[in-house]
Amino acid sequence: MKEKLTNWRWRFANLYWIKPAEIDKPKILFKSRDEQTEVLEILYDKGQTKLAILKARQLGFSTLLSLISLDMALFHGGFTVGIVDQNVKDAEKKLEMAKFAFENLPSDLLAEIRIIKWNGGELSFTVGNSPKSTIYGGSNARGGTHQLLWISEWGAIQKDDPARSDNIADGALPSATQGITIVETTWKGGKSGRLYTEIVEPALLMDKAMRTEEDWMIMFYPWHGDERYQRKGDASQIDAKCLAYFDELEQYGIELVPAQKLWYYKEAWNKRAKRYEEYPSRLAEIFFSPVDGAIYGEYVDEAMISGRVLDYNAARPEFYTFWDIGKADLTTILLIQRVGGQDRIFDGYMGQGETMAHYAHWLQTWERDNDAFISGHYLPHDGGWERLGKSMNTSYADMLIESGLRNINIVPRIPKVSIGIEYVRDRFKNLVFHKTNLSRIYEFGKARVNFLDAFQQYQYKPLEKGATSQEPLHDINSHPCDALRTYAEGDEGGLVPKSSGMGSDDQGKATVVTAI
Repeated sequence: MKEKLTNWRWRFANLYWIKPAEIDKPKILFKSRDEQTEVLEILYDKGQTKLAILKARQLGFSTLLSLISLDMALFHGGFTVGIVDQNVKDAEKKLEMAKFAFENLPSDLLAEIRIIKWNGGELSFTVGNSPKSTIYGGSNARGGTHQLLWISEWGAIQKDDPARSDNIADGALPSATQGITIVETTWKGGKSGRLYTEIVEPALLMDKAMRTEEDWMIMFYPWHGDERYQRKGDASQIDAKCLAYFDELEQYGIELVPAQKLWYYKEAWNKRAKRYEEYPSRLAEIFFSPVDGAIYGEYVDEAMISGRVLDYNAARPEFYTFWDIGKADLTTILLIQRVGGQDRIFDGYMGQGETMAHYAHWLQTWERDNDAFISGHYLPHDGGWERLGKSMNTSYADMLIESGLRNINIVPRIPKVSIGIEYVRDRFKNLVFHKTNLSRIYEFGKARVNFLDAFQQYQYKPLEKGATSQEPLHDINSHPCDALRTYAEGDEGGLVPKSSGMGSDDQGKATVVTAI
């Protein structure tokens, strides 16, 4: 038995009992599925010390990591495991899984163990003459050193509680520098949090050949990897939009059997954007997960489903620019073409602390590089105000004219921001978004943003006590959306020329949006 206990594969096949999902079922011996075995091999055979597991819901990774926490504490004396979760209750649930497996260990192994502490938040024990090992759970990591740090649902924490996300990044992670850190999470709220900017994105961009055991490894597990997510029945009931989504998945090499398609249509499809959070089909989808109180989230989701977020070539018609001007805040510019019945948001730019001459030069360079023509610029109402300069009073519009731009238009102020938001919503069904150009990341200090994420994550402030209406939250995402509102308000006021028909190429053929 002692010889077998040195083999982790034997231990995970024969040693640990778990509670089944069904309440009335007896305990069962843990048997790892393929994706769970893959994680075990990464940790035990390959020696990976930093692992981020991005996943769909209910794939059994909490159970697996609870057993890993117990296993490492049992067979490595003096081992400290910290479990950090969204709240104390959730962390203690994970600890309870480890405790259940602990109390169901073989009696001869339990005879070698002396329990030091056993309560809702901690399990401490010694095995034989080995030093004390501890497993604890909470909403924050304790001080000291961790040999294993398990952070659960950081993807949600970074969106809902940025201050605690900072504590995880700045406090918890350094405590496990010499140990193992595992992040296991679903996702919430795009690409702006520290889990994405400091861990996920750098790991995804790193050349696999350059990765060491101490670098972060990203593992993604979609819903369709679990054979339980299937349903028998007639797949002909699946609607056209959902079938188009499955066709898109096939372009990424994801081919589903009819039973999987029917399950997804019945269980996930009607969740709309929420399905990206709970049941992502591919890695990119987890960053589409919705934001509570999102103003345009469902509209962006509909654009994705309808195939209006894609890469395409610019048409012949001229471009127009729409601005949100910030002095200390961001200045954002959208470049839009009107082609047939569509308004195509082809590109954009963001800057902070730059002069109007800088933005003018960027647009002039953009015209040259894209062989395009911008025939009009639309500024919000404050673009025509006079501003105090060092030597004279001048407006933003005047500054742009002095920098060589022409046809500057000022969009008049409307009574309420909420009216402009409705103008945007009314036009969303005709908007087309350039996927690559609008996914370009801009960094401003620790903040990171791109246009598509901003359109999805723009949200209302929580409704305050006694308030009768909500106001948009002024944050990194509001500036691109204010530029979008400049477009809608200008169009509503009849300031933006209407399309004269489909654009045509030199041979007179109609130009339509096609993926490239």
